[in-house]
Formats: sequence, structure tokens, C-alpha cells
Amino acid sequence: MARLPLFGRSSARQYSGQSEPKNPYSILGLDRTATKEDIKLAYANLVKQHHPDVSKATGSPQLFHQIKDAYSILSNETKRRDFDEAETSRTRTAQFRAQQGTHRPEVLSQLSGRGWPMGLRLPAQAPTQPRPC
Repeated sequence: MARLPLFGRSSARQYSGQSEPKNPYSILGLDRTATKEDIKLAYANLVKQHHPDVSKATGSPQLFHQIKDAYSILSNETKRRDFDEAETSRTRTAQFRAQQGTHRPEVLSQLSGRGWPMGLRLPAQAPTQPRPC
């Protein structure tokens, strides 16, 4: 039996071969400004439509569970706030990384052909014996 890590961002979902959960807003077809009533209405409509007893489509059980998971996040104020904050953080990180991409010629010129950044050079030959104390 495989042991799951106790700490970190790893989850049983990663070990079961499933991908990371999708955005709960997109699963329910809502935007971030949706009210509690909007969330309940979207959830009720989707559950009626994709319930495994009603729908015989191939992916209905998985979609039904995704809908339930999305509703459990968005219907709980604390979970919803945590998700929104994490999503905002991921968006900012992605924007920062896009700005810090490889299109920075000043950094590349420092690293290529001129030695270390700031004009520093490595010594031609490193000492082979330790210095006495």
C-alpha cells in the first residue's frame, strides 16, 4: 500500500491519477461575483441534469462529483474566500513570471561571455590545498 505524504501540497488526488480540481466557478458556470442564490440555483440545475440516476452519459458520475465539490467550496464562505485568495495569488504569480521571462537582455548579457554578474570573475585556478587556520 502506498504511503501518502502528511505535509505539503500533495494530495490523494495526485496519487489516484486524477488531475487537479478545476475552477469551481467554471464548473457551475458562474463568475466570481455570483451570489449565494446564484450558486444554489446553478447547483440545483446541474445536479438535476447530471445525476447518475438521471443521466446515462459516460462522464456523468465524475461530473456529478465535480459539481458537488464545486458547490461545497462556493457555498462555504470561508472555503470560497480561501479559494479566491489562492486564485488571486496564482494569477499574480503567473503575471509576474510572464514579466520576468527570458526577454531581459541586461541579465543575459551579464551572464553570457562576461563572466559572473556585476563584472566579477572566477579565479583562474582554485587553491588545491586548504589554507592553514
